[in-house]
Amino acid sequence: MQVQTYEITNLTLNARQEEAMRLFYRDVLGLVETRDADDTYMYGFTTATRPFLRLKFGAVAPTQRQAGMYHFALLLPTAADLGALVQRLLTLKYPMGAGDHTVSEAIYLNDPDGNGIELYHDRPAASWTWRGNEVVMGTDDVDVHALLAKVKSPWQTFPAGTRVGHLHFSGPDLHQADQFFQQFLGLDLVSNLQDHAHFYSHNRYHHHHALNLWAGRQLAPKVLDEVGLVAWQVQVDSTYFDGLLSRLDQAEVQLATNNQIVVRDAVGSEMTIERVVTPRNIANT
Repeated sequence: MQVQTYEITNLTLNARQEEAMRLFYRDVLGLVETRDADDTYMYGFTTATRPFLRLKFGAVAPTQRQAGMYHFALLLPTAADLGALVQRLLTLKYPMGAGDHTVSEAIYLNDPDGNGIELYHDRPAASWTWRGNEVVMGTDDVDVHALLAKVKSPWQTFPAGTRVGHLHFSGPDLHQADQFFQQFLGLDLVSNLQDHAHFYSHNRYHHHHALNLWAGRQLAPKVLDEVGLVAWQVQVDSTYFDGLLSRLDQAEVQLATNNQIVVRDAVGSEMTIERVVTPRNIANT
């Protein structure tokens, strides 16, 4: 049976501090920078891959507590790759946090505008524990010494196979999130953290998305001319896409064609869903 495709391919962030933000993404993380317009820069993992991140400068600082992105997560192929990047960040003395989530090991940091970023690697899917439809995830300390011991060579650039692994949101309402991610997108609820956070996935990945209430239930909708995530994009195969076309009445649709759907997501940013004519057969995507 063919594995359906669900891949996060593009993120657009409104940005403020041009010099600091460009320095961070280009020189600290080591992404490949290209200029897209006078106020817009694009970033890719390598020169051979299409950019996945767009920074559009000229935004204003948030004027109120609002829903939006909690973090975006970059999935590296191996623990050795993550260790090499952590080694580089330690050398640069860049502030980081960490969490061992049982299915993965993760490092957390913020960019200069305050956007959250997770850098992680997955443990083999065969080692994940499922209890019915829920995957067991925890939060323990990362054994950083063990992670660094796996490093085979100093960090040079993001290795082939790096991708956006998941996108986590902060919002005011889990029911509204369930309606968007489960009822419209058709994702499975794979973890429920005491009604404070829900995690959603496709094809029994540990999660492609999450939404938490940790900032409170009084958050205003995302203001799209302020700093933060304002748009994101996924690619899906034809079977998945046709299912979405049959559920358009369950989303705030801005555009729907035979190959593209544009909707407002659960926190008010813009999501574009593109049909892939020849989907890749990739497990856990």
